[in-house]
Amino acid sequence: EKFANSNVYFPVLVRTLKVSFLTALFCLLLGYPVAYVMAKTQGRLRMVIMAMVLIPFWTNVLARMFAWVVLLGKQGFVNSSLISVGLIEEPLPIMFSEFAVLLGMVHYMLPYMILPLMAVMVSIPGNLTDAAENLGASPLRAFWHVFLPLSLPGIAAGCLMVFIISLGFYVTPALLGGPRDVLLAQVIEFQISGTLNWGFAAALSLILLITTFILYALYMRVTEKEGAGA
Repeated sequence: EKFANSNVYFPVLVRTLKVSFLTALFCLLLGYPVAYVMAKTQGRLRMVIMAMVLIPFWTNVLARMFAWVVLLGKQGFVNSSLISVGLIEEPLPIMFSEFAVLLGMVHYMLPYMILPLMAVMVSIPGNLTDAAENLGASPLRAFWHVFLPLSLPGIAAGCLMVFIISLGFYVTPALLGGPRDVLLAQVIEFQISGTLNWGFAAALSLILLITTFILYALYMRVTEKEGAGA
């Protein structure tokens, strides 16, 4: 009841869902081409790209977020470079914004999108698109009508994984976001350590858990229908 009637907590849930959705969307837009190149290459080139994906994945999240603080701050590399080339006169307010939060979350979650996509793409027979091109389809048309539909399970798995993990983000919005960019995990932490309201924190955690279960159930239902249709 406190959550439903509040003008504070419900907007935080909506913001959390929005930021998580945008994180999944941008990870898909950036990760799909990378996964496609990895699936189509062999040998050393694939290993190099895989290393570029996994090395940030293994880096501590605090180290990555503090690197973004250094890059995006008023005296950071981005603002200093833009001022030095004359594009801006004053530092841009990049830090402590939703943009900075999204940037940090996408950077962290990108491997979670790329790896499921690549796993599915590698299993797609290359002769299917070759056959479509031999029948007169252009490479773009063959990709759109043959390869992309076959990669949908990877898209669904990657988006679901990124979205669900993003729902519980705490460190990134705490370091890169401002007062208007608070997410639900931060509210839960404040209720536990700040106000010692463990009951309300548990209720917020339950809301987050139920939201996650609903999304997972929808995903399973969609994949079961696709499997039955196939």
